[in-house]
Amino acid sequence: MDIPALPTHFDPNKGGMVEFGDDSKLFVTFSTQSVVNPIKSQEAGRPIHEPVDYVRIQQPGERDFTLRPATQLDTQRFRRQWQMYQDGRAQDPTGTLLSVLFPNNPEIVDNLKFFKISTVEQLAGLNDTQIQNVGLGGRAFHEAAVKYLAAADKGKDYHALAKSVEALQRDMAAKNDKIAALEAALAEHEDDDAPRKRGRPRKDAQQAA
Repeated sequence: MDIPALPTHFDPNKGGMVEFGDDSKLFVTFSTQSVVNPIKSQEAGRPIHEPVDYVRIQQPGERDFTLRPATQLDTQRFRRQWQMYQDGRAQDPTGTLLSVLFPNNPEIVDNLKFFKISTVEQLAGLNDTQIQNVGLGGRAFHEAAVKYLAAADKGKDYHALAKSVEALQRDMAAKNDKIAALEAALAEHEDDDAPRKRGRPRKDAQQAA
C-alpha cells in the first residue's frame, strides 16, 4: 500500500527557519491540516490521519510562500499569530489598515490583499521586485504608503512635543501657585509683626490687658 509521508518544505540547514528580515511585515498564518501518520498507518494496514499544525509564511508582494509543519521555533518566532490561532481568532498582521490610506478605493485594498498586503507598513516596506509584482499602480501605492508613514511620524513627534510643553506649563503653574502662597503667608506674617516693630503693643495684647 502506497502511504504518503509527511511533506517537508523547510531548509534543514537553517533548522526549519527561513530568514525574511523584519518578521512584523510577513504574512504568517497557522492552520490545522490532516496528514497521514506513516507509522500508525503501517501498523493498522490503512491510512491513519492526524491533525498537524502548519505554518504558512509569505513575503508581502511575493507569489511564492512556505507551507510546512510548524515547529516550536515557529510558535516562538510568531507568538502573536500562534496565540491568535490557539484562540481561534483571525491572524491579521499588525499595523495601519490599507482602508485608511485608500478610503474611497476598496478595489485597491482588495487587489493588494491578493499579494498578502494588508497594512500600510507592509506596503511601504516592499522592495522593487515586490512592487513590480503588484503590477499597475504598485509604485504609486508604495510611495503613498511611505509618505503616509512619514507624515504620521512627524505628527507623532508633534504630539509628543505638545505633551512635553503642556507638562512643563503645568509644572510651572504649580510652582507659581506655591510661590504665590508663600508670598501671601510672608505678607500676612509681616503685617502681624508690624505693630511690635513700631514699638506699640499688638492689638490682641491690648485686649488682654
